Amino acid sequence: MFVRPATHDACVLIKPRVLYCPGLDGYAHELQGVSETLRGKLVLDILEYPEVAHTDFQHLADAAAERLKARPKGKRLIAGCSFGGAVALTTALDHPDLVDGLFLGATFNHEPARFSSAIGRLASRLLPEKTMRAAVKGLAAWKLTAGAASTRRKEFLKMFDKLDMQVLAGRLEMLRKWDVRSKLKKLRMPVEVIYGLKDPIGGAKSQVTAWGMIPDCEIVALPTGHIAASESPGLLADLLLHWVRRTRR
Repeated sequence: MFVRPATHDACVLIKPRVLYCPGLDGYAHELQGVSETLRGKLVLDILEYPEVAHTDFQHLADAAAERLKARPKGKRLIAGCSFGGAVALTTALDHPDLVDGLFLGATFNHEPARFSSAIGRLASRLLPEKTMRAAVKGLAAWKLTAGAASTRRKEFLKMFDKLDMQVLAGRLEMLRKWDVRSKLKKLRMPVEVIYGLKDPIGGAKSQVTAWGMIPDCEIVALPTGHIAASESPGLLADLLLHWVRRTRR
């Protein structure tokens, strides 16, 4: 394991493709700034799952694996942030022969504190839609956007205006008692883990400590909260390029 400070790497003219697994809503809306920075250097292919409520990580990982199968060996790269990081991680664990590099941002290796269960219980209750959505957004604003600029907070929380509460409850139910820490040492591909110093979920001590069990892993701390892709898109883009270079060594 190598832990290094976050720095802006010089960009190189490469254009590999990375399969990206988005967060809770299943859309990669948070990647706009990152994608703009990476234009002409790296392509992010999105694995979308916007309205699938009743599923599990294995099913989503199998879908990701099908996409990776079509790519040449040595270029099967997968990334994910938050919920999508858990999808990408499961893909690497369940289909190691199809993953040549794994990038994880603001994600987790076991059930993230009590936030997911609390917001999941709210989302699944038979409350008036308006009341339930307001309560869920309140919890999300408290836990997920800590430290973010007001405009970033507003942009991120718009997701909860559109996301079906039953879909949200189903996704969060997937996290209940989810724990892959005992499997992390089996990962053999280059892994990059990014977490925010202000993130109470991905930045929790138990999460960060567990990543150290991965043999070929770099762990980078960013001065952000949970929505690092929106808060520091340029820095995240540089880290993606750095990780791609590591997979080619």
